[in-house]
Amino acid sequence: VDLASLDGWFLHICYNFDMNYLINIPNILKTRSLVGKNIQFARNLETTTILRKMAPICVLVQVEIKPDMVDEFLSVIEQDAVESRKEPGCLSFDVLQDTEKENKFVFYEAYKDAEAAEFHKKTPHYDLWAQFKGKGGVLSQNVIKCSGKFLAQY
Repeated sequence: VDLASLDGWFLHICYNFDMNYLINIPNILKTRSLVGKNIQFARNLETTTILRKMAPICVLVQVEIKPDMVDEFLSVIEQDAVESRKEPGCLSFDVLQDTEKENKFVFYEAYKDAEAAEFHKKTPHYDLWAQFKGKGGVLSQNVIKCSGKFLAQY
């Protein structure tokens, strides 16, 4: 992989993410500064693996909630969203409501990397959401997992 051609892309990553993740990866062959910044990135034999691990993870969740459980759902998902935004690896957690069917919602979640997304699933506020689903409050759910490409600056 010709890393010189990726300088701009790495600079974008450096701007958005904690580069300690890259610098501490084993098997580092060499580091170098970018554009006069005090930021370094690792040249590694498995560069594509590193890039894949660093890619933001985005999740779109579409749910239809039992109409008589919408108020409880809103309480649970508000807690989940507010607390998720405090997680060090959470870039965004938005909850949207359908304008035509008031019991349909979409969540947009973005995490720094796969490890941050996994961390989210081990939190008490995520567990509230899991408990709500366990009570049968969700009529249907569709999850789309994506790799972030052109995200807003947070």
